[in-house]
Amino acid sequence: MHDHNQPLYFQLTETILGCCFDVMNELGSGFLESIYK
Repeated sequence: MHDHNQPLYFQLTETILGCCFDVMNELGSGFLESIYK
């Protein structure tokens, strides 16, 4: 059941963002500096 104190998709959003951060922590963020030169 939906808890009216939280936005409708709060838990789903939290899970998706958590997965994104896990991937970023594993792979690193952005490109190597040589890409930008």
